[in-house]
Amino acid sequence: SRLRLLQGNTDAGIRWVDERGLTDHDELAYPRESEYLMLARVLVAQRDAGRALRLLDRLESLARSQGRTGSVLRMLVLRSLALHSLGDQPAALSVLVRAVSMSRSAGYVQVFADEGPSVAPLLRVVVGAGRRGTLPGLSGAGEEHVNRIIRAFGSPARQRGAATASMATLIVPLTDREVERQPVEHFPEP
Repeated sequence: SRLRLLQGNTDAGIRWVDERGLTDHDELAYPRESEYLMLARVLVAQRDAGRALRLLDRLESLARSQGRTGSVLRMLVLRSLALHSLGDQPAALSVLVRAVSMSRSAGYVQVFADEGPSVAPLLRVVVGAGRRGTLPGLSGAGEEHVNRIIRAFGSPARQRGAATASMATLIVPLTDREVERQPVEHFPEP
């Protein structure tokens, strides 16, 4: 469903949400966080960013209370996209700068790439505004991290084609830091 949503098939996302009976008023819990993030993505795709933002407020509050930085970063990136869809570019960029600042120290890249190619143009605007000094909060190291994230998306031609590409071409390699953070599964000997 997420791939189809990235390809612009909002109906597939709506069906997926409906099949699971998800609403933005449900009681939230960490085990179903990814489902509610999908609901937020569907709401943004449906041009109902206000509801998506209210859901993200609740999800982010839960994630912060549990110290889950990666989850908070995902929510900030989604919040930025929702604000952008509402036409509030200054707020969208401000939230994206917060996400970049949080992600830089831990080396996160994947959380940005996971939201698809629509994030890359916003990141380019962040870099440009940072260089002009019109967007506070972006340091030189922050700009370097943004450029690293943008490179993870690949060329502009790849970004345009990513929505119709196969799942294999949408995968962005993990950074060394993200690989370190991946849980190791141990399977019993047969």
